[in-house]
Amino acid sequence: MFSFLKSPKIKDSQFILIFDLSSGGLQSHILEKKINTPTRIINNGFLPSPYLGSNEAFDNSKTIEELFIRSINRLNEKYNLDWDQIYCILPTHLLKNDPNILRHAPGIKSRFDKDLIFKIANNQKNKHLKKYSTDNNTVNLIDDVILKITLDGEDLDHVNNICEGDELCVHHFISSAETKLIDNIKSTIARYLKTNKPIFFYSRPLSIFKTLISADHFNSPQSMIIDTSGNTTDIMTIKNNTIHQIGWIPVGKNTITRQVAEKTNTSFHNLNSELQLISENLVKANTNLKNALDDALNEWSYQLLDITGVENSNLPIGILVDDNISLLLSDHIKNRLTEDRIFIIDKGWLGLPTTENKSEIGPFITSLFVDKYL
Repeated sequence: MFSFLKSPKIKDSQFILIFDLSSGGLQSHILEKKINTPTRIINNGFLPSPYLGSNEAFDNSKTIEELFIRSINRLNEKYNLDWDQIYCILPTHLLKNDPNILRHAPGIKSRFDKDLIFKIANNQKNKHLKKYSTDNNTVNLIDDVILKITLDGEDLDHVNNICEGDELCVHHFISSAETKLIDNIKSTIARYLKTNKPIFFYSRPLSIFKTLISADHFNSPQSMIIDTSGNTTDIMTIKNNTIHQIGWIPVGKNTITRQVAEKTNTSFHNLNSELQLISENLVKANTNLKNALDDALNEWSYQLLDITGVENSNLPIGILVDDNISLLLSDHIKNRLTEDRIFIIDKGWLGLPTTENKSEIGPFITSLFVDKYL
């Protein structure tokens, strides 16, 4: 009788596009989600920054725009998909990060409820925006997440009811980026991808934290996470299973390779290939290369240990390893500290299928973050 009425067609697959911007370039990758089927990660490849071999600042808006245009052109050539969601993960050095632990302790047992917690968090968000915004340089919120709430040291899983206690702690993570950067990325994606879909922005620190903390065998409520994968080294400390501090130094895996290449009069790409072989013990470094590499690694570790002060503590250190060169850096840290303090975070650690190629852990981390939490 009502045969002319048709049910809406349900799509077989949802396609999610993720742009993963780092200090070394841009990775674009795709998630395919099907009902009752594990999410499939489709990698599209990595585009290094055009200024990888120079001293130009990476956060130059023209550099970033060129990376997105090239990546989108490649996507348009290779895929003809209707994107259901679009995300962009921004790197630490382009963000203003505030991992706040807000303590509200009136001095006597007090009543705490959802409205008070919301007021505390909203006040801190407004302080962050005021702190980093000027007449010529406003910022957009990227992350505004309450990671944990404790009352007198005990986790509060539910804040709907009124609770009484002496001290309320709100672990509130806020990050922002310059409005002109966000607007530039949004307009570039919309124009070249020919889409009016909203674009959601999140930070690399939050994506790493959320992904690692959810791993079944992550048993370091106090730890430091180091990511050396690009032109910077990102540093995040975790305390009481939440983000405690975030920092970075302007020396990473690519910076070290470039410095050694200049000292040994070798091209970046040739040296990169040679370091891969050295890390696998397939060849031995000559004296000139060994000295240059030792100098670069010592300078890097000096900056890292100096800024963190971790050398005189027992804090466990997790190092993200995405290729054999990052293994050289992790081995160097093991020699500077004690080996039992270091744990390697690679695809095997994340429970992902491992191959001889250790690369591309970054896209897997951000893909897991998007798949699990967004």
